[in-house]
Amino acid sequence: MAVQVSYSIEDADTRKRKANALVSLNKIHTLKKALIITFDEEDIIDPENLRIEVIPVWKWLTTF
Repeated sequence: MAVQVSYSIEDADTRKRKANALVSLNKIHTLKKALIITFDEEDIIDPENLRIEVIPVWKWLTTF
């Protein structure tokens, strides 16, 4: 599992930077799960066939 953390990924540049870091890591080491933890955003993004879950921190804290 790999995790990126950002207060918000509403900004397109931030979203792309966080997702690209996970995609790059996936090329070196295949990831079973990729997360971006945010303050209150929730989404699923799929750059280059890597499923990245965007989840709010409160949800992450209650899951793990």
